[in-house]
Amino acid sequence: MFFSDSGAEWDGVQYDPGSLPAFDRPFAHAYSFGLDAAGDVLLGISMAAPLSLLAFAPEEWLPVSVMYAETLLLANGIKETLKNAVRRPRPFMYADNPPRRDVESGDFLRSFPSGHTTMAFASAAFFSYTFAEYFPESPWRWPVVAGSFAFAAATAGLRIASANHFPTDVLAGALIGSAAGFLVPFSHTVMRKNCGENKTGSVSVSFSPCGTSVRLCW
Repeated sequence: MFFSDSGAEWDGVQYDPGSLPAFDRPFAHAYSFGLDAAGDVLLGISMAAPLSLLAFAPEEWLPVSVMYAETLLLANGIKETLKNAVRRPRPFMYADNPPRRDVESGDFLRSFPSGHTTMAFASAAFFSYTFAEYFPESPWRWPVVAGSFAFAAATAGLRIASANHFPTDVLAGALIGSAAGFLVPFSHTVMRKNCGENKTGSVSVSFSPCGTSVRLCW
């Protein structure tokens, strides 16, 4: 019996692919370091892309930064909660010679959902929504959407090809990430409209018998 640094157990025996759903079974194969590294690069590009908004609209650096931070925190929190709860073995555990670092760290039991896919799609959805909000008449609106989601989809594909995830892992990650990337800036848009455009950047304090409330608008 092998115990990882995180306390995860593995008896050293290859997992049985026959126990997998038919849809995922063909994707249980040996690990590829090169494809794994390529996925890391694409994820970095995907997550950096929304920061270009700071160049196009420097006066909006605070709301954009806050919204993007909230988006990433929400997406990361959901995927970490699910990873720790589900503890699904990665595809490379159904093949020979799984990567030692993943076995030793316990990461081999964190397949669902795909973290790379979650964060890539969160970034893509956030960038697509906020760019359209700030530049509704821009001819670059649809290229931004297409490019953002193309990088996110490529990241997801490399996570499957590198044997880090099953298709169901990346599908779940894409849904979680897209939801977070849309809902966070959308909720800010709704709150901004409720505050009124003339109250952008304001702080209001109100008192009542029930207590004190503070309202921030930007």
